Amino acid sequence: MTELFHRGYNPRTLPPEFTTWFDFVAAEGDATALEAECLGRFRDWFVMLATTRMTKSFKMVLLRVLLDNDAVFSGMPIPELAAKCREFLVAHEFLRRDNADAATGQLVEMSPRKWESSWRKFPISIWMQEQEGRNWFAIHGDSLRVAFECDPFHTKVIQSRGKPFLKVAPVDEEPGRPDGPVLVRLPDGREWEFRFVKIACNVAGPRGSNVGDTLPNGLPTLLREWFGPDAGLPGTSFQVEFHREGDAWHIAPLRKENGACTHLPVAAGDPVPAAGRDLQTNGGWHLFPGPLTPSPPPASRFTTRVPVYDLTAAAGFWGPESVPEEIGWTEVLGVAVNPGMFVARVTGTSMEPLIPDGSWCLFRPCPAGSREGRIVLVQFASLGAGENGGRFTVKKYHSEKTVTADGWRHDRIQLLPLNPAFEPITLEPEDAADVMMVGELYQPVPFLIGR
Repeated sequence: MTELFHRGYNPRTLPPEFTTWFDFVAAEGDATALEAECLGRFRDWFVMLATTRMTKSFKMVLLRVLLDNDAVFSGMPIPELAAKCREFLVAHEFLRRDNADAATGQLVEMSPRKWESSWRKFPISIWMQEQEGRNWFAIHGDSLRVAFECDPFHTKVIQSRGKPFLKVAPVDEEPGRPDGPVLVRLPDGREWEFRFVKIACNVAGPRGSNVGDTLPNGLPTLLREWFGPDAGLPGTSFQVEFHREGDAWHIAPLRKENGACTHLPVAAGDPVPAAGRDLQTNGGWHLFPGPLTPSPPPASRFTTRVPVYDLTAAAGFWGPESVPEEIGWTEVLGVAVNPGMFVARVTGTSMEPLIPDGSWCLFRPCPAGSREGRIVLVQFASLGAGENGGRFTVKKYHSEKTVTADGWRHDRIQLLPLNPAFEPITLEPEDAADVMMVGELYQPVPFLIGR
């Protein structure tokens, strides 16, 4: 709109069916999806801004200062607001000249108290008046804020280094969301301090506890109380909702059912069973159907025999210095055995009919090159190193790539079940550090040693 104005056109010269410039842009198909959503949610506000009478520019200076301080929805104490508005006027060359004393060229000197009193009369009192049949601002305590609420916003539970936390949209994409340390009321009435940064909230704890400084971070424990041990693992879709009631923020866990999110009933300290996962978490190594040799001759290792691993006892990431617990070695007949091969039990029905529940399968190290279409054993970091260990799943690998000047990059990786009753696991970029491709199913038909 400003570009149009500077080219000599009056943006108000629009066809009569368009009340505002924003309606015109949307009708032309030039509004982004986010802009169109914002216009739909707050259209009355934009219409009021486009049509309300402006005397000088003090009303818009006040609004600009609230915006610059992310305080439109949270509000700002009026003494602080008045002082920041004066700072804005002094720093703005055009506005300072427009409101300056004719003799000195400077804003009229006032004490902070007198300036605040003047600012309360105009423009605050003007914004408090009814406009377009509605009151748009309200004073809570002695803070000025808009009189309508920003819609509740949802955050996704993800993991990093085995600890769940909240992924949050940036402030410019989620206007009105908290920023910095904010007091939030839990469903059971307790008050916790949540610390929001640019795209995350990863620290929280009881009010006044100096959590993260002198006390451990309580957010991972809280999220696991609500969603169970799988909170934040790739492929899960756990979310929490933040909403404002008056001056207070509230949080609630959400459950996704039939594509919609509903509030999850919770009781303090009562973990909610996770759902929608098909991970190797059940026991059963003692059900191995064939003979096991605890310590075979070196010459037979990876020539005729391969290790059998108990994935349920695996601790930490699989790597050169760390592998799951070895429960013995088994002889493999009719297969060209190579170093790195192993046998593990696959539980769950997500890969049926190819891999029946409880199958003992032969895996080999993931070969170099593309993994597209391969059946792979994947490990997710779960509760960190130690006795809690990682979680495993077997799925079909699929990736979408973009060619760049430096080669290519993954846009999206999906782990696909063969059983249509299960949903694909989509890996976000931030999941990369917590995911490892451990091995590939040796052949299209699983090597079933027994059931």
